[in-house]
Amino acid sequence: MNKGTMPGPYPGTRSKSINLNYITMNNENFLLIKVGTLMPKFNLLCGKDDLRPAMAGVLLTQNNVVATDAHRMAWGLTSELFDIPEECVIPENFIIPAKAWAELAKKGATGMEICEDSVKIFDKNMDYKAFKLIIGMYPNWEAVIPKDEVSIDKIGLAPKILRALCEFYPSANMKLTFTGEARAVLIHWMTVDINLNGLIMPVMLNV
Repeated sequence: MNKGTMPGPYPGTRSKSINLNYITMNNENFLLIKVGTLMPKFNLLCGKDDLRPAMAGVLLTQNNVVATDAHRMAWGLTSELFDIPEECVIPENFIIPAKAWAELAKKGATGMEICEDSVKIFDKNMDYKAFKLIIGMYPNWEAVIPKDEVSIDKIGLAPKILRALCEFYPSANMKLTFTGEARAVLIHWMTVDINLNGLIMPVMLNV
């Protein structure tokens, strides 16, 4: 991780004369957090399995932001979280480390700059921290989303996993949709401005 301030090549140099307006107007790769947006804590849902390093980060695409550890998952629309320049093209498999997203979710964060092999997270003073991207192929997360809902008699949900989902976006209530025994439970965070969704895999019940 490197610290610095725009402008300048990675890892950057310090320059207090550069302000937010300059960066957003002159950098097509700068994604500004939308005004008034409480950034979801996608970092809490990232995996820690060394055998699946891609899941240790947050996937950022032109359309979606996704995090999963194979037991739980959340996703939202990129355009509802950031102001995206028209010229900006987010590379495929752009995986942001969990610790970088944790910086982005802090109070006072203003946005991030997309770089070739790194991402820079900026605070309100336009100082930044730079993080190397995670190299790997992110799993096909859309394939595991259930398409229907059914009535069921019972299902097991792990309290620890539910707690992380509550902390993911604590300012909103959650709606749970059950899709069948031993099938994923869909989650929708009840927000006004952001369309946030997720899922949680059930646990086996010995009853």
